[in-house]
Amino acid sequence: ATLDEPLTNFYVSIDFTSSVFTEQSFRDRVQSNIDIVEQIYTTKVTNKTEMQFNGCLCIEYQYDMFGMKSVVRAFAKDNKLFELTVNPIVGEMPVAERDKYFNSFRFLPPK
Repeated sequence: ATLDEPLTNFYVSIDFTSSVFTEQSFRDRVQSNIDIVEQIYTTKVTNKTEMQFNGCLCIEYQYDMFGMKSVVRAFAKDNKLFELTVNPIVGEMPVAERDKYFNSFRFLPPK
């Protein structure tokens, strides 16, 4: 990062539990994760939206934690829950740069 860009952490989280996700159970699981974030960090999730991402139902949401404005995209593929997080340490991540990170995520073809 340069001095003109926010310092940013990028995270990929994968939950390998044996859940079989339907659209509703996926929504319920993401809501449970949101509830935990709100409780632990005493914050409120905002801008929760559903979309398609890499051919999967995706829920994107934002929250502020200790002054950091995080954006998460959660989706399920092959019964694994993926969460991609952009977490700027200072300032806000420009939308174009945030989307560049999200859009760089691809599934490798099976061997």
